[in-house]
Amino acid sequence: MNKKKKIIIVSIVLILTNAATFTGATILSKYLSLKRKDTVVLSKSDYEELKEFNNLFLAKELIEKKYIGDIDEESLTSGAIKGLMDSLDDPYSTYFTKEEYEEFYTLSGKYYGIGVQINANNEGKIRIVNVYDKSPAKSAGLQKEDLIIKVNDEDVDWSSSSKAISMMKGEKGKKVKLTIQREDSIFEANLTTDDVEKNPVTYELIDNEIGYISLEEFDGNSNKYFTNAVEELKNKGAKGFVIDLRGNPGGYLDQVVGIASQFTEKGKLLVYTVDKENKKEEYKSTGGELIGMPMVLLVDGNSASASEVFTGVVKDYKLGTIVGTKTYGKGVCQNTYPIKDGEEGAIKVTTAQYYTPAGNNIHKVGIEPDITVEYPKELLNEEYDKSKDPQFNKAIEEIKNKLK
Repeated sequence: MNKKKKIIIVSIVLILTNAATFTGATILSKYLSLKRKDTVVLSKSDYEELKEFNNLFLAKELIEKKYIGDIDEESLTSGAIKGLMDSLDDPYSTYFTKEEYEEFYTLSGKYYGIGVQINANNEGKIRIVNVYDKSPAKSAGLQKEDLIIKVNDEDVDWSSSSKAISMMKGEKGKKVKLTIQREDSIFEANLTTDDVEKNPVTYELIDNEIGYISLEEFDGNSNKYFTNAVEELKNKGAKGFVIDLRGNPGGYLDQVVGIASQFTEKGKLLVYTVDKENKKEEYKSTGGELIGMPMVLLVDGNSASASEVFTGVVKDYKLGTIVGTKTYGKGVCQNTYPIKDGEEGAIKVTTAQYYTPAGNNIHKVGIEPDITVEYPKELLNEEYDKSKDPQFNKAIEEIKNKLK
């Protein structure tokens, strides 16, 4: 027999050297597929790997034998997986139950919810980065930078954001109670889920020559909507563009690659990723309609992930002037792996770092603008008015200078 493929015969009773190990090992045998004469064959490496989880099996046995309350096997399993993910101390790696997975990955342009976009602040709390117009959240007076600290009286933070999202979405008419922190004050908001239209792109023509496009997130339809906006604005006479990614938390890599391609020559490197095995994957421009077009990019501290991919392209290739404040600093990518086609949930885990065309990884660093302009805090409590927005006004000033 090949020594590298030694096997261990596991019977109902495993003979080990001490009682403590024996307890875990007999519990371990319970979780193997004992189908033929109570015996299963494992490779030594598989067996040693399973032994590392002896304490987990022991805990489960103790709960089953001693706990006086009702036991939900599904909750025990999902709780164990969540514990594994939490141990990574990575706010972007998480476990979704089946319901959370279905809610979190609803990609339609319309859904039932309260109408907010969220991300994590530097303390790992859930922060509102956008409030959709004509939404329950808008009607309730929620604002950008508000922190959601409880949903239906249950404490939440970014590590439990998937659950929080599922509690704030779902069927029409669901009651949602939020506890909000706004600077030093804490208050409650009672909302009812309703239709929420999700179009990430808004645009307008300014002074008959400036195309202004605001992109809230890089969702599954962003590239299509962005392309439509570009075509309409060019047809109306746009000679230069202001692209607004402030508050944009990111989204799909293929979408930002499509949008960044609009401004870059075909074949140019836009971003590349490096995974755990140091495997490098490059994403290149497919070419577009705005190559050489004057452009100003607006960003802020909530411009993250895919927004920073776009910002990195603009900065490294000097495609335009970046105005605003330093971006968020999320330079890692996640993949999601459904368990049994999502019937038993899914695991989302950080799998790679991404790099700008010049080879910069901006994780926990961010990207500095070419021109720093702060947004006054006092304006956050007022109805938004472009004429009072110093970042927007500076962007318009810069694009006008480019068009002279």
